[in-house]
This record gives sequence, structure tokens and C-alpha cells, in this order.
Amino acid sequence: PAAGSAPRPLLLSFHDAGEDAARHAALTRWAALADRAGFIVVQPDAHQDRWRAASRSDADVRMVEQLIAALAKRGVAIDPQRIYAAGLGSGARMALRLACALPARIAAVGLVATEPTAWGEPPCEGRRAALIAFDASAEAAAQSRAPDYVRNWAMAQNCRLA
Repeated sequence: PAAGSAPRPLLLSFHDAGEDAARHAALTRWAALADRAGFIVVQPDAHQDRWRAASRSDADVRMVEQLIAALAKRGVAIDPQRIYAAGLGSGARMALRLACALPARIAAVGLVATEPTAWGEPPCEGRRAALIAFDASAEAAAQSRAPDYVRNWAMAQNCRLA
């Protein structure tokens, strides 16, 4: 986007373990949708193809904060109220980690095929972002209900599951 343009939403999209940003970009095709819908998409690479979201390290969170700051410094107009994080597999865990670590910055998260243990790692405190989760596992389909971590997230927000 041109410097000086109106602020636009930012989507941070995170790849699964063992993948990289290029493969994730080809899989998700976010760039084409972003061009049509008028939002900015960034698909960063994890350190050694693995997000450290399950560890207690804040290195990936700091990297994302630096990435957002670098975009702003380059004149990319980001709407600070509309920063979203999405991920696939371990990338979904990274998106959830950002929602916990940066509650004032991340407006919503989208999770696809993440592990049920993603809830509570690390524990979230205070305001939580809106969340949508897609779980295509056989267990989730057989139960016909939301995974535990989604139910826990909703209860912490005093929300009903839809």
C-alpha cells in the first residue's frame, strides 16, 4: 500500500510447524483476498520453521511487535483497532499466544486445526480477543461440540458458543 493511504486492517497469518511462509501463502491465498478486500496481510517465517508459542519464550511475540513497528516506520497505514492473527496448526497456537500476550493490539484470532492444549498456554489475563476456531479432527466431528479450549475461552469472556 502507498504511504499516506487510509489505515487498513492487518492480518498476521502464521504457518504450521515444518512449513514456511511461502508455502503457507500459497496454501491460504490470503494475498489475493487482501488485494480485493483492502486489507494488509503479513505471513512471517518462524524461527527454524517452528513457533515458540508453547514455550515460555517471548521471542516470537517480540518479533511480531517489531514487525508491526517496522511496517509503521515504512509508512504502511495500519488500523491499530483492526489487527488480527490467524494460524494453521502450531501457527494457530502462535495466533492464540499473541492474543494472550498483546490483548490491547490483537482484535481477533482465527484458529485452524490446532491442538486442544493451545488453551491456557500461556494463561491469558484480562481482555481477550474474539476467537473463531475450525477443528476438522475426527474427535471434534464425532462430539459435535467445540473443543475444550474454545469453550474455556468463551466462558472467560462470558460468551455463548455459536
